[in-house]
Amino acid sequence: MSLKDRAMEVFLHAVRKGAARTMDLPPEPQSHACFAVTVTKNEELTPHLRRITITAPEIAQLTPEADEYFGFILPPKGAELHLPDASSINVRAELNAIPEEVRPDLRWYTIRHHRPESAEIDVDILVHGRTGPGTIFALDAQPGDTVGYRTLSATWHLVDGERLIVADPTAAPAARRILEILDATERARTHLIVATPDDEHLEPGFLDAAEGLATFSVVRADVDTQAEAVVEDLKRRGPWTLHHAWACGEAQLAKQVRRHLVREWKMEKTSILFSGYWRVGAARA
Repeated sequence: MSLKDRAMEVFLHAVRKGAARTMDLPPEPQSHACFAVTVTKNEELTPHLRRITITAPEIAQLTPEADEYFGFILPPKGAELHLPDASSINVRAELNAIPEEVRPDLRWYTIRHHRPESAEIDVDILVHGRTGPGTIFALDAQPGDTVGYRTLSATWHLVDGERLIVADPTAAPAARRILEILDATERARTHLIVATPDDEHLEPGFLDAAEGLATFSVVRADVDTQAEAVVEDLKRRGPWTLHHAWACGEAQLAKQVRRHLVREWKMEKTSILFSGYWRVGAARA
């Protein structure tokens, strides 16, 4: 690793350490893994959502958290898969060291299902035309295709007390997985808000996930107005006495929810996890 790349690795560690002072973050993993996986299935759940199933012996050994996210290492069409060094936290620098003509793309996703007994993982990917490497992969993936898997981290950890979960369609797979690990008592103390243009952007059956929750709201709004619509929903139905909040999805949605909770509901910043999975008008990385 070059001195420049090592400096970037130190910087990224410092960023995460600093973020822990202003939002709720679980401990950072001490090591990462990177390995090849094979596509076994590509299922169209809705016109906007594909479920990709992958397998590899290493998957049986993983112990992912509820909203565990990972990197798909996607080689150029027709090119051999070249994996980056997993020992570095700065995976971008490792990818940039690979010759450009065979350099893979990297896109981050969360796990929907993990089946260690069959060494399989399901990943739900939103598709909107052929607009980027992740979408193109989701549309074209065939059983037998080989791509890379780079472990990363998770943001969810259970905090005792009343909680709020806010998600858009990109964060909905993680939110659904979180709900599935909560017991009846924990569900009864959980408020869920899902912002979506329409039901076809969500996993079929997602709207049935409300059973036993304290409250459940579906805010149907276009991407450009989702953040404001969710804040209005919070104003109309709150405030609640929250001990923890998890707000993920489009960057402005996550940011404005956090701002409202801190300024209007007087929540501590360190009780809120917010993450911009993507940003309107910017390519997802």
